[in-house]
Order: sequence, then structure tokens, then C-alpha cells
Amino acid sequence: TLVDTSDSALECQCGSKGCLEAMASGTGIERIARQKLASGGFPDSRLASLDINSVDSEAVFDAAEKKDPLAMSILDGAVSALAVGLTNVVHLFNPDMIVLGGGVTDGLVKLDLLPRIRQRILDRAMSELHKEFQLTSARLGDSVGLVGAAALVWDQLGAGH
Repeated sequence: TLVDTSDSALECQCGSKGCLEAMASGTGIERIARQKLASGGFPDSRLASLDINSVDSEAVFDAAEKKDPLAMSILDGAVSALAVGLTNVVHLFNPDMIVLGGGVTDGLVKLDLLPRIRQRILDRAMSELHKEFQLTSARLGDSVGLVGAAALVWDQLGAGH
């Protein structure tokens, strides 16, 4: 999903620019942090004390939890990108609920950032009809894919009937 059409949009691993993946995925957050640290402009960041090769999205979330300005700035960009992408989902499908899952979502929940994402979606919503949704995290965590696959097999075998 394209969330940034500016000339300065970040390049994604797919080769395009401005993709949600480039800004709000675990690998995207990691890449942004490493690029900013490599520029040398953030010597006071907690992240600067780490070996650059060990800086990943989890380290960014940990630093943000300790109010590190660089980490908080990176995550604010991720929150903004997610809000733009999810606003598109809301406008296209008008869902009752949006469920986010994965490692980045775990970090967002830990820092209580889901309400900020929801508010940014509400700020962009085209109408009041597009403001009636819940934004929540997957209760099954990273096992959701396995549980879904097992449920599909269960259903196909007729055990669910």
C-alpha cells in the first residue's frame, strides 16, 4: 500500500517508493533506524550505544519506551504511515473492526500507540460513518497464522460441522 507520494519517500525492499512496508514494518523500522544512526547525527540516542548491526525494530521500541527522541521520531513516522494505510482500508471497506497482529503491533501495544493511530484515522475520516470501528490487536499474537491454518484444515475435514 502506497502511503507516501512525496519526492523524499523511502525506498521499499520491493523497489518502489513510499510503501507502507518501508515505513511501518519491522524491517522498515530497522532500516530507518540504521540509516539515521549511520548519518552520525544522533550521538545521544540510546540506539547509538548499540552495534549498528544489532539495531532492530525491537531495539527501537525499547528505546522509545525510555523516551529516546530518535526512537520516538521513527515510531511517530510508523504510526503516521499506518494511520494513512488504515484510513484507506476504512474508506474502502468501512469495517466494524480492524485487527492488527505481528511484532510491530506488539510494540505499538506495549507503548499504547493504538489509540494514537485510531485518532489519526478519525482525523482523516471522510464522514461520520467511517468513524465507527474498533482498532485492536490480535489476541492470538504471532500464532494467528498457525491457528488459522489449523482451523481451515479442521473445517475442510468436516470436523467443524
